[in-house]
Amino acid sequence: MKKKTDEGYMSHLENELRQRNAELEKNRELLQATLDSSLDMVQVFEAVRDEKGKIIDFIWVLNNYTSETYYGDVIGQSLLKNNPGVVHTGIFNSFVEVTETGIPQQYEKHYVNEQFDGWFYQSVVKLNDGVATSTSDITARKLADDRINALNKELGQKNRELESLNSELTTFNNIAANDYRETLQSLYMYLEFIIKTDAPNISNAGKANIRKAQGAIQKLKLLTEDIVSFSRIPAMDSNLTSVDLEELLNALLSDMAQKISEKEAIITRCGILPAITGYPLLLSLLFYHLIDNALKFLPKGKNPEIKISSSVCSEGACKGMYEICIEDNGIGFDQNQAENLFAIFFRLHDKSIYKGSGIGLAVCKKIMDLHNGHIVAISDGNGAVFKCYFPV
Repeated sequence: MKKKTDEGYMSHLENELRQRNAELEKNRELLQATLDSSLDMVQVFEAVRDEKGKIIDFIWVLNNYTSETYYGDVIGQSLLKNNPGVVHTGIFNSFVEVTETGIPQQYEKHYVNEQFDGWFYQSVVKLNDGVATSTSDITARKLADDRINALNKELGQKNRELESLNSELTTFNNIAANDYRETLQSLYMYLEFIIKTDAPNISNAGKANIRKAQGAIQKLKLLTEDIVSFSRIPAMDSNLTSVDLEELLNALLSDMAQKISEKEAIITRCGILPAITGYPLLLSLLFYHLIDNALKFLPKGKNPEIKISSSVCSEGACKGMYEICIEDNGIGFDQNQAENLFAIFFRLHDKSIYKGSGIGLAVCKKIMDLHNGHIVAISDGNGAVFKCYFPV
């Protein structure tokens, strides 16, 4: 009877042992499958110690699939025998330190030994009397970084060369413009001298022609000044700072008060202009040109009505940007010409009636470009709306 009881108990133990082994095998397979799913090399090493307890080597205990593609089947084999390069690269010492101290380590290594030739990022943690490691091949990233660094260095050199050329060009432009202005002034004064000294010998028609020539010279001088000013826009203001556009506009309207009063203009405001990051002098110049145009381009006998409004754009490509509108009741323009308005020297209206060089709106566009924004013009032929979009 006792024998049967013992046999039954042994059978129960054997069944339980088989069940436990099956569970262990299932868990082992699950762990291995999880490790094999990683694109990184996942490895476990056990320390090999001498009789004094000093670590003299490590042996492989576990490898995932990615590791096996590099090493093959090395379970139970010596690390130093298979990869002696780990010594002079410092990897072996890192394994020893982590095993002895329990403090994890992470590092990048350029490993050109045995079957490897590339950059690796390795994370090492203590596991029992050994280490578990996760190693990523970062060669492609490192090569890309090196390429980017080389390109940045080359770009920096090109930028310095460009700055030098721009500086030389600015100097040349200033010298040329100054010489041109002096020549025009000399020509103007020479004509003035002729009128004063030879007046009795010059007919009235001749005098009128000379005055026309002087007028043309004055226009050329103005055009020269505008061209020089346009070329200097990027260098006019290096003070990139927070700008309260409401305060800036108030100051500008105060400066323009006399001109506004002479034109008997009515200016209405809708909404508070925002504060943005920008160049104060250039932003003031932007609003000056837009308001000055609204005062200038009017049908005869009509008083200017200008509306300045501010909001946040809620739709389209400008969604989320600050939208500042300057609307007038002027002569307007053909909407088909809207893009041309911002071209330098483009004139839509008779220059004998509306004076100017045709550079103002080109200046506005350039200023908006410098602020990573954009400007659009809208008209149905009765008045115009200029919309300026700034990043929030």
